[in-house]
Amino acid sequence: MKHMILDKLVQKASVVWSDIESEKEMKVRTLNSVKKRLEDIASPQEENDVKIEIVRQTCHRLRELYPSYAKAIDEIIKPFEHHLKFDNLAILPFKQIDALTFRIFMNQNMMGFVS
Repeated sequence: MKHMILDKLVQKASVVWSDIESEKEMKVRTLNSVKKRLEDIASPQEENDVKIEIVRQTCHRLRELYPSYAKAIDEIIKPFEHHLKFDNLAILPFKQIDALTFRIFMNQNMMGFVS
Protein backbone atom coordinates (compact mmCIF):
# COMPACT_ATOMS: atom_id res chain seq x y z
CA MET A 1 0.00 0.00 0.00
CA LYS A 2 2.78 2.40 0.96
CA HIS A 3 4.62 1.83 -2.33
CA MET A 4 1.45 2.55 -4.30
CA ILE A 5 1.12 5.89 -2.52
CA LEU A 6 4.78 6.72 -3.15
CA ASP A 7 4.39 5.81 -6.83
CA LYS A 8 1.32 8.06 -7.11
CA LEU A 9 3.23 10.94 -5.52
CA VAL A 10 6.06 10.49 -8.02
CA GLN A 11 3.62 10.30 -10.91
CA LYS A 12 1.69 13.39 -9.79
CA ALA A 13 4.82 15.49 -9.32
CA SER A 14 6.48 14.39 -12.56
CA VAL A 15 3.36 15.24 -14.56
CA VAL A 16 3.22 18.74 -13.05
CA TRP A 17 6.96 19.33 -13.45
CA SER A 18 6.99 18.16 -17.09
CA ASP A 19 3.97 20.29 -18.03
CA ILE A 20 5.42 23.32 -19.81
CA GLU A 21 2.32 25.35 -18.97
CA SER A 22 2.58 24.79 -15.21
CA GLU A 23 3.60 27.91 -13.39
CA LYS A 24 6.51 27.88 -10.97
CA GLU A 25 4.16 28.38 -8.00
CA MET A 26 2.17 25.29 -9.00
CA LYS A 27 5.35 23.25 -9.27
CA VAL A 28 6.58 24.40 -5.87
CA ARG A 29 3.16 23.79 -4.33
CA THR A 30 3.18 20.27 -5.74
CA LEU A 31 6.63 19.55 -4.29
CA ASN A 32 5.55 20.93 -0.94
CA SER A 33 2.45 18.73 -0.88
CA VAL A 34 4.58 15.69 -1.78
CA LYS A 35 7.04 16.60 0.96
CA LYS A 36 4.27 17.01 3.52
CA ARG A 37 2.72 13.68 2.55
CA LEU A 38 6.11 11.96 2.69
CA GLU A 39 6.75 13.25 6.20
CA ASP A 40 3.69 11.32 7.36
CA ILE A 41 4.35 7.98 5.68
CA ALA A 42 7.98 7.64 4.57
CA SER A 43 11.40 7.21 6.08
CA PRO A 44 14.09 9.79 5.22
CA GLN A 45 15.63 7.35 2.72
CA GLU A 46 12.25 6.82 1.04
CA GLU A 47 11.78 10.59 0.87
CA ASN A 48 15.11 10.92 -0.94
CA ASP A 49 14.25 8.05 -3.27
CA VAL A 50 10.92 9.67 -4.17
CA LYS A 51 12.57 13.02 -4.95
CA ILE A 52 15.22 11.33 -7.09
CA GLU A 53 12.55 9.37 -8.93
CA ILE A 54 10.55 12.57 -9.54
CA VAL A 55 13.61 14.04 -11.28
CA ARG A 56 14.14 10.88 -13.34
CA GLN A 57 10.50 10.54 -14.35
CA THR A 58 10.21 14.23 -15.20
CA CYS A 59 13.26 14.08 -17.47
CA HIS A 60 12.02 10.85 -19.05
CA ARG A 61 8.61 12.39 -19.68
CA LEU A 62 10.13 15.57 -21.13
CA ARG A 63 12.28 13.47 -23.45
CA GLU A 64 9.18 11.63 -24.70
CA LEU A 65 7.14 14.81 -25.16
CA TYR A 66 9.92 16.97 -26.63
CA PRO A 67 12.54 14.77 -28.31
CA SER A 68 14.24 17.77 -29.90
CA TYR A 69 15.31 18.84 -26.39
CA ALA A 70 17.04 15.54 -25.61
CA LYS A 71 20.47 17.19 -25.44
CA ALA A 72 19.26 19.82 -22.97
CA ILE A 73 17.60 17.10 -20.88
CA ASP A 74 20.84 15.08 -20.90
CA GLU A 75 22.70 18.16 -19.66
CA ILE A 76 20.43 18.05 -16.60
CA ILE A 77 20.10 14.33 -15.92
CA LYS A 78 23.60 13.02 -16.72
CA PRO A 79 25.49 15.11 -14.13
CA PHE A 80 22.73 14.38 -11.62
CA GLU A 81 23.02 10.62 -12.17
CA HIS A 82 26.83 10.83 -12.15
CA HIS A 83 26.89 12.52 -8.74
CA LEU A 84 24.36 10.03 -7.38
CA LYS A 85 26.41 7.09 -8.58
CA PHE A 86 29.90 8.21 -7.61
CA ASP A 87 29.31 10.64 -4.74
CA ASN A 88 26.03 9.23 -3.38
CA LEU A 89 24.95 12.85 -3.23
CA ALA A 90 23.42 15.18 -5.77
CA ILE A 91 21.60 18.48 -5.81
CA LEU A 92 18.07 18.05 -7.10
CA PRO A 93 17.97 19.93 -10.43
CA PHE A 94 14.45 21.34 -10.13
CA LYS A 95 15.65 24.85 -10.99
CA GLN A 96 17.22 23.59 -14.24
CA ILE A 97 14.10 21.58 -15.08
CA ASP A 98 11.95 24.66 -14.51
CA ALA A 99 14.23 26.75 -16.73
CA LEU A 100 14.06 24.11 -19.46
CA THR A 101 10.27 23.80 -19.35
CA PHE A 102 10.03 27.60 -19.54
CA ARG A 103 12.36 27.62 -22.56
CA ILE A 104 10.27 24.92 -24.25
CA PHE A 105 7.10 26.86 -23.47
CA MET A 106 8.53 30.08 -24.92
CA ASN A 107 9.79 28.32 -28.04
CA GLN A 108 6.44 26.58 -28.56
CA ASN A 109 4.55 29.85 -28.20
CA MET A 110 6.97 31.82 -30.36
CA MET A 111 6.50 29.27 -33.15
CA GLY A 112 2.80 30.13 -33.08
CA PHE A 113 3.58 33.82 -33.67
CA VAL A 114 6.03 33.09 -36.48
CA SER A 115 3.73 30.74 -38.39
